[in-house]
Amino acid sequence: MAAEPEKLKETIKREARKAIENDRAEVIVLGCTIESGFMKELIESLKVPVIDAVVVSWKYAEMMADLYRKTGLTHSKLFGYEAPPEKDGFLKTLE
Repeated sequence: MAAEPEKLKETIKREARKAIENDRAEVIVLGCTIESGFMKELIESLKVPVIDAVVVSWKYAEMMADLYRKTGLTHSKLFGYEAPPEKDGFLKTLE
C-alpha cells in the first residue's frame, strides 16, 4: 500500500463509491493509518464526510489537553481509567 499510494487512493475511492451507492453509506471511515492523507481529496470526490483516523485521533487529543488546561475537564479517574501516578510527570506536561 505504501509503495503505490495512487493505486491505494483509487482503490479507496472505488470501494467507497460502492458503499455509498450500494449500501447508502453517508460517511466513510478510513480504517488504517497508511490511508491517512487522502481525507480532503476523498471528501471533494465522494461528496460525503471522510474520517481519517490519524487526523481525528490527533484533534481529539488536542481538544482533551486544551479542555484540561482551561477547565480541568478530564477522563474519569474511577475504576479502569485512573490517571498515571503523578511521579511519572504526565500531568505536569499538560500544565
